[in-house]
Amino acid sequence: MKKTLRIGLCFCIVLLSNSSLAFIPFPFNNAVWKYGRYDFSCPGMGNYCGQIVYKFLGDTTISGRNYNKLYSSSFPDTNYLYTAALRQDSINGNIYIVMANGQCNSADTLLYNFNLSLNDTINQCIYFLGQLYTTIQEIDSVNLGGQWRHRIKLSDNNNSNLIEGIGSTSGLIGPWNGWLGGYLLLECFELNGTAIFPYSSCFSTSAENPIQEAVMEPVINSGKLLLRIPSSQSFSNAALYSITGQYISSLKKEGSFFTCDIEMIPSGMYIIRVSLYGHLINIKLFLVK
Repeated sequence: MKKTLRIGLCFCIVLLSNSSLAFIPFPFNNAVWKYGRYDFSCPGMGNYCGQIVYKFLGDTTISGRNYNKLYSSSFPDTNYLYTAALRQDSINGNIYIVMANGQCNSADTLLYNFNLSLNDTINQCIYFLGQLYTTIQEIDSVNLGGQWRHRIKLSDNNNSNLIEGIGSTSGLIGPWNGWLGGYLLLECFELNGTAIFPYSSCFSTSAENPIQEAVMEPVINSGKLLLRIPSSQSFSNAALYSITGQYISSLKKEGSFFTCDIEMIPSGMYIIRVSLYGHLINIKLFLVK
């Protein structure tokens, strides 16, 4: 009798939970954070005010604990001022902060905790005319710089993400939910001279030559969004990105304005990134259908 040998192939898929990801420490050395600041009082396009840049320079000891000293500069001032002291708990990886200006009672205060669960509440000691706390609406992971990192999505108006080893996308030390008439947006995180988030290269942006006459409006019955600019402005290109920095599409230049097909794009928060005078300007877009 002829026997047939049947071999079954088994494809095993291993799903890693967020708890199994390797711990990524906070980058106190060779890291730069660049946040765009937006406020209704600024005359630039989209009320863009310029950048706030953070970096760590040196260390200090407070009440017997070792901290790394955080400095910041705000456009147009290029001088770095001492802003806060941060430390990382070596046991659970939590980040603690002592503010330099007396906020949070100048006490050792929890800033980042990536061991939380869905619907947990996060209290913010740094806030302006906004809610003191926010809740966690989603927890997942994201591959940035060749490493899988924990990511916490908050239920605030800025769609803030807290990313392990990077920090918040809407203000390194707060306020994550913005303030009355303004907010912060992470334009670039750079580690060891390499851009990690949200794009593959870092740009310096400014509020020079503000576009005070720009108009953004829908084109009725066409499924398009129109960004109208004065003919005297020197634009080279514009593109639409998700709030987490994922490229969606380029805007088509037509004379003195750009158009974007939004018919198939769902409601949500987006960023229009425009190249202007050798700089990049971000315009925050709320799309509601």
